[in-house]
Amino acid sequence: MFYFCYTKLIILFVLLGRFVCVYVTIFVTDINDNAPRFTKTSYYLDCPELAEVGLKVTQVSATDPDEGSNGNEAGIFAINTSTGALTLAKPLDYELCQNHEMIVSATDGGWVARTGYCSVTVNVIDVNDNSPIFSPEDYFPNVLENAPSGTTVIRLNATDADSGPNAMIAYAVQSSDSDLFVIDPNTGIITTQGFLDYETKQSYHLTVKAFNVPDEERCSFASVNIQLEGTNEYVPRFVSKLYYFEVSEAASKGMVVGEVFASDRDMGTDGEVHYLIFGSSRKKGFQINEKSGQIYVSGPLDREKEERISLKVLAKNFGSIRGADVDEVIVNITVLDANDPPDFSLQVYNIQISEGVPPGTHVTFVSAFDSDSVPSWSRQMSPCRSMLEKRDFTKAVPFVKYATSSCPILDKHVGKVSLCPNFLTII
Repeated sequence: MFYFCYTKLIILFVLLGRFVCVYVTIFVTDINDNAPRFTKTSYYLDCPELAEVGLKVTQVSATDPDEGSNGNEAGIFAINTSTGALTLAKPLDYELCQNHEMIVSATDGGWVARTGYCSVTVNVIDVNDNSPIFSPEDYFPNVLENAPSGTTVIRLNATDADSGPNAMIAYAVQSSDSDLFVIDPNTGIITTQGFLDYETKQSYHLTVKAFNVPDEERCSFASVNIQLEGTNEYVPRFVSKLYYFEVSEAASKGMVVGEVFASDRDMGTDGEVHYLIFGSSRKKGFQINEKSGQIYVSGPLDREKEERISLKVLAKNFGSIRGADVDEVIVNITVLDANDPPDFSLQVYNIQISEGVPPGTHVTFVSAFDSDSVPSWSRQMSPCRSMLEKRDFTKAVPFVKYATSSCPILDKHVGKVSLCPNFLTII
């Protein structure tokens, strides 16, 4: 369809001396010689990032001086082609994009289409739609016992994807099984306060909260498990300063004589006690179990040589000896007498006797010494038949034979040897 305008003219002229009047109507036909024009060349808009999809952001308008259906606008942001209403086609996210720049065109419907343009800039306004997040969510720091108050234990880290004031984070201890730890609300640094004793408590648990300052409901939590590390602050101490034990001199190697005990108030490996015998005590026939403190026989014992033995036992922690970090004790061991066999003054007695001497004739004296000290133990002597049976008198004395039914008479109390009847027979 064409739109036009017209104008009417009256033309007067003389023809052969006569005046002629002509009426002329001129019709002007419109052509598409104008592009659509927006009322604004640029639009700058603010829109919150949580605006609902379908929200009308703005409305752009364009005019076309040309007549007819030469204006059919189209856009890229979700624009109504008839009204120019700009709406959201999908949710906005400030953390992904802070502003959107678009070019909106309006095109008319002429035979030779003409297009007009305007720019639309939508600035996304940040809202507090993100909670602080701990990374990681679980912490396992260690701290030495006896650390001075104010010692830094660990620094927690929480981040917020929002910006500006919406990203401000504060920290607080939500729950704790002790008041020995505090957290800086601004930095998230946990420090000690008070005295930490490993022997009293070895571990602590805290739940820390990170939240936005303007909106405390936007928050998250972290678990902090603090492990206390013990220090070797105590020295092993014997429960007694003097020990008394007894052992028989006939005790076999490895026999336990007694046990010493020292305690250490430290925990773990720092509280382990190790025992040792030191000095000249190591050469007196005894050793000690390094871990249990049991003293046992390691060599022969002789009461007659040493009746009372003193050992120096030391208790220490693992590793090398450091200064006065040890304790020592004296262990007195009494060696009890055992029934040792008597010893003859001579192992072999060589005597001579004449033949024909009457029975009861004194031959010789034998002597033995008993080092035992118990009065109830006494010594007696008697001939050993097995030895006599083994001695070949026929070879030692050619004219003598041994009668197995007779033997020398031995006084068991004084060691006097005499002949019994028929002991010697002359051939």
